[in-house]
Amino acid sequence: MASSIYWTRANINSSHQNCGILCFGKKLAPRFSSSLNWSIVKNRAAIGTFGNPIARSFSSPTAGRAKKQKLDRDVIVSVLESSATRRDAKGYLQKYALLPKPTSTAGASKQVEHQHKPLSKQLQVQRPFDVAIVVLRNPQKLQPDTINGIAKTLTQLRVLGLLSVVVVDCDVGESRSTFQNEALRLCEAVDSFGKPGARLVEQVLVGTSHYHGASPSPFWDDIYVHDYGILNRALQHNMITVIPSLARNDEITSPAPADAQRTSLALTRYFTGIQFEQDRDHSQNGSLGQGAEPLASVERVIILDAFGGTPVPGRPGVCQRFVNLEQEYDTLQSYLKGDERSSKPENSLSEEANRSHAKNIKLARDTLSLLPETASVLITTPFAAANTSSTSSSPGLSPIRNGEYQFGFDGMVTTRRKQNPLLHNLLTDKPVFSPSLPLQRIHSPDSAYLNTTESNDATLVKRGMPLAIYPDPRRAPWSPPAPGERRLQLSDKEIDLKRLVTLIEDSFGRKLDVDDYLRRTKENLAGVIIAGEYEGCAILTWEKPNDIDPQAAYEQGRFVPYLDKFAVLRSRQGSGGVADIIFNAMVRDCFPDGVLWRSRKDNPVNKWYFERSVGTTEDNVTAHFMLSRLYGPRLMMKRKLSAFLGDTALNTTMSTNRSVQLTQREQQLRFLLVNVAKFIDTTVKLGQPLVLRWAGGWVRDRLLGTESHDIDVAINAMTGQQFAQHLSEYCQQPDAAQTHGFAPGDIGRLHHIASNPDKSKHLETAMIKLFGMDLDFVNLRKETYAEDSRNPQMEFGTAEEDALRRDATINALFYNLHTEQIEDFTGGIRDMDAKTIRTPLEPFQTFMDDPLRVLRLIRFASRLGFTIDAESEKFMSDERVLEALRKKISRERVGVELEKMLKGKTPRVALELIDRLGLYQAIFSDPLQGNTTMPDISRWHVSYSCLEELLQNRDPGSICQILVDDEESTYLAWNLAAVSPWIPVEDRSGRKQKANALPPVGIIAREGFKASNKLTTIMGACHKHRAEILELKKAVCESAPKIHERDTFGMAIRKWEAVGGNWKLQVLGVILADAMEQLEDFPAGDNKDRDEFIRGWDKFLKHLAELDVYDAPNLKRLIDGRALAKALGISPGVWTGKALDICMAWQLRNPGETNPEGAVQAVRDKSQELGITLPE
Repeated sequence: MASSIYWTRANINSSHQNCGILCFGKKLAPRFSSSLNWSIVKNRAAIGTFGNPIARSFSSPTAGRAKKQKLDRDVIVSVLESSATRRDAKGYLQKYALLPKPTSTAGASKQVEHQHKPLSKQLQVQRPFDVAIVVLRNPQKLQPDTINGIAKTLTQLRVLGLLSVVVVDCDVGESRSTFQNEALRLCEAVDSFGKPGARLVEQVLVGTSHYHGASPSPFWDDIYVHDYGILNRALQHNMITVIPSLARNDEITSPAPADAQRTSLALTRYFTGIQFEQDRDHSQNGSLGQGAEPLASVERVIILDAFGGTPVPGRPGVCQRFVNLEQEYDTLQSYLKGDERSSKPENSLSEEANRSHAKNIKLARDTLSLLPETASVLITTPFAAANTSSTSSSPGLSPIRNGEYQFGFDGMVTTRRKQNPLLHNLLTDKPVFSPSLPLQRIHSPDSAYLNTTESNDATLVKRGMPLAIYPDPRRAPWSPPAPGERRLQLSDKEIDLKRLVTLIEDSFGRKLDVDDYLRRTKENLAGVIIAGEYEGCAILTWEKPNDIDPQAAYEQGRFVPYLDKFAVLRSRQGSGGVADIIFNAMVRDCFPDGVLWRSRKDNPVNKWYFERSVGTTEDNVTAHFMLSRLYGPRLMMKRKLSAFLGDTALNTTMSTNRSVQLTQREQQLRFLLVNVAKFIDTTVKLGQPLVLRWAGGWVRDRLLGTESHDIDVAINAMTGQQFAQHLSEYCQQPDAAQTHGFAPGDIGRLHHIASNPDKSKHLETAMIKLFGMDLDFVNLRKETYAEDSRNPQMEFGTAEEDALRRDATINALFYNLHTEQIEDFTGGIRDMDAKTIRTPLEPFQTFMDDPLRVLRLIRFASRLGFTIDAESEKFMSDERVLEALRKKISRERVGVELEKMLKGKTPRVALELIDRLGLYQAIFSDPLQGNTTMPDISRWHVSYSCLEELLQNRDPGSICQILVDDEESTYLAWNLAAVSPWIPVEDRSGRKQKANALPPVGIIAREGFKASNKLTTIMGACHKHRAEILELKKAVCESAPKIHERDTFGMAIRKWEAVGGNWKLQVLGVILADAMEQLEDFPAGDNKDRDEFIRGWDKFLKHLAELDVYDAPNLKRLIDGRALAKALGISPGVWTGKALDICMAWQLRNPGETNPEGAVQAVRDKSQELGITLPE
């Protein structure tokens, strides 16, 4: 190969002979390369233009020519990055007769002008122009960069032979000037890329309208195109036409905003020559009818809408890549319009988004009904369609980025950071990515994983084809029939066997032994899928292990679904999406749990199946693939396939079709971590590629739609500490800050956390704050447990082993940073959908290995509103598990789990689960006193039910509003409800107790779950003051004389506060304990006993409010001890404290007094009680 590299003529439309893209010393066959090796290009000579090798920077005699050369180069690079295949390019060249190149307007030489003069005459004799109708919705909301990017894309489409007619849709509620201004803005953007530029066309839309109610905008019944040749001349001059969606009733009235749906349909009818003659009355000259000859060939309609492609039901943030209207239109419209009869998942989109998506898909159907079967509609976002500047694109995604400056493209071709769906659709007539291929399986040419978010914003819509499935899975799911039961046969009347055989023979290129095939499938045919008029098919069968008879296989569930034939007519291969339509129907409707396929190892189609498989295995001759859309119980399917394959291991990835829409910060973090992994792969010999996953809680919370700023990063081939050190090295590289956009404070300090099994830290980890998120790096691991400890022996493990060691399936999910897939090895997605908490492995052994999992399952069930599955609940109550919980788990860990439960959104549910499952004694007991007598908990439910009802009423003056005044008090209140059975319990040890000794409830709190000193003190005070609180409450309810003694209540409250802190919570604790004694239940609604109980305590608290003693603990003394002693004329002594209480009682009886003399006199009156002698 010659060392020089030549650009061919940049304007690919100039001739069929000049459509090759790159030539290495000689001209290549016309094709586009999808696997161009840019490393070869970079090591060759610099790139020139128009066939001339150069080794210097670009220059031109005029600025116009220089701009055009740069645009042409950008077109070439964009085409290359659109990844067209040889077959795609051939189809493109056959479909589009290339337009003659118009006369140059960039100051060409006379020789060039002479060459092009004849071509200008040819402009009058053209085949129909290839036109795309582009609907640009709400351009007034787009940034200038995006408008410029769209203009650039439209210009590139023109270079490739497709002229755009743009309908500017600003919404009918906008003013006429808004439409005109936005149309003009787009025209100016197109003109900035050189001639022939754009043409603003107005006054060509006419129709009939009426006004409805007070609406300022008319409602258009019909819209037609009334063209005086303006559109025709614009197309002849190769100009991009921009039409604001403004229509008028006649030639006199001013245009008014019109529905872009009707405008687009009118243009479609006009260009294709089917605008009806009978509507000529709307025109003065009667020339509305276009006649039989079409003005243009319209096979592309493009809708640019900020809401993007058509959504996938039940998958927020993910859009359809391909819509087959024949199958899916009614279902999609039903879903988007919120039809209650729809079987689709609940729609979580906004009303505006649903309305926009429904409008787009309807426009697609209506326009395609007027166009040839080969036509398509592309729905995407303006940003995805725009060739925007590098500052607005995701960094690092362009395969040519490393060579852009060497080529001298500086700022021009660096615009291509993403595949442009408009260019790709033009070249291939297919979506950017196959609709049957998971986005996360798509690789760039250098095997790095692509960020496919922008490309996933595009939906390709076609009229499609009907699909026949026998038997119909909507009536009954496909399942193996019992032996002897009637089953479908290929010779049945609903199947045209002759056409089916013709299809198979055409697809495989060889004759089919029909008799032998009918005989082979007679007893095991599962079903047949037929696309269109026998343009494609899938034949599926039921297979079983050879060493088992059909009856046993049926009874034991050993039949495996198998793809026996998958055929597409050669004329339909690679176009129309026939294969994808059949494949999606197979794995979505017929076998959602998976299907097996096998092939020769050297079969060239294996790659197609491998990309869609979730598990593979092979022997010396055959490769086996497990194909699935990953719905349903895949673990069961994996076991079936493993049994079918014998001893051969099935290597499953267990990836799912669920996606997570990353925030901007999360995308930035993912990009950084993936680059760090690549950095490590190139600098450290690990023996295997480094794979990073976000694990556990972050995945669960994001799938539930909750933000999470704590991320566990699981690493497959090194410890967390080792990875963190390499992360630090990478971030210190000179270009790291520019590549990843680090800002001050984005990278925090690295912390090394040594292993500490007693604190559940079994391996060394590293923690760091990145982009505002707390990251914990740890390696994947597997665990083995000793009999008497919950602290496992840790080893490096696989992702599946790591998932299986976790407490619940919903916490065993991974987000693979490289594939951008959710990985589910345990059925966690299924359990999330069912709102079920389940252990990954057999529950008894799971709990015996680590009994703390019992409490964790309760916490997650209460927090998420999920249900623990019956099998797990059964063993959570097992005495052996409860004994292990008391024996193996440190009480600090019990306290941590209890704290998380009670700080959650539904602590009552957590306490109810503990109650129902019989876990009270295992949690709320003193492990140092093995034979401690437990309190009666038969009415514990009354206590936590009472607290929940009290907390729901926060009206001014309510019990909750008085006693529980902040978030911390709410948490402490739930702790009181948890230990309320212990509050009345007296010490029964028989030992003499100190005056300040903790009662049993305080000991349980301190030793049972390591409560804080503050909480322990409050609980102990609840016990100590319970009798006094109940006595005062009784006095109030019975209207005893002393209830008017303000000092009695005030001094009591001061004592309660001084001894235990927070007297209000002490009263609440007594209320909860009293509820257990007074009530057998605490039912919702009206109940005489419950209402009387609440009224009693409500009366007590209101009486305290009337006495104004709530703030008694904060009442400032009028006189201190020294001043009192001086006033009495004696020295301070042991009497001082009691004397000050007498002074405070006097203050409470005399709330308005500020002179302490009365208080001093009260002390004098009680001097004998105080044992003091006052001077005469």
